[in-house]
Amino acid sequence: MIGDLLSLVGLGLGLPVYLIGALLYSADKKMVPTEVVTVYDESSTKLRWYAAGDIYERPVRPDEHDYLRDRDYRVGFVKPRHPAIMRLEPQRQITSICLTLGKTLVIIGLAGFLASLLPLFGNS
Repeated sequence: MIGDLLSLVGLGLGLPVYLIGALLYSADKKMVPTEVVTVYDESSTKLRWYAAGDIYERPVRPDEHDYLRDRDYRVGFVKPRHPAIMRLEPQRQITSICLTLGKTLVIIGLAGFLASLLPLFGNS
């Protein structure tokens, strides 16, 4: 009974979560590193980078100030097909969370499935 519940919850939730993590990972792995320079204007702080034969620029987001402390340049990550999109972190945290949680739930689901098969072979 408990094995059935564990397999239902583990596989029912684990497989979709792992699939989402795998899709996010496939989108993140195609990003290539590039140098990003911090430009200080009188009104704002901007990031500039060179990718695919052109120079791109965007303002610094509020959550990115921690990455830029005491440095004028950093390594950023861009997609070759969309070089105007740049991130400072190589991989999203949600990707690792989904992959780890999905693997854990799938293992629990498989263990529950095997536990639910034990009564079939117990008293023959």
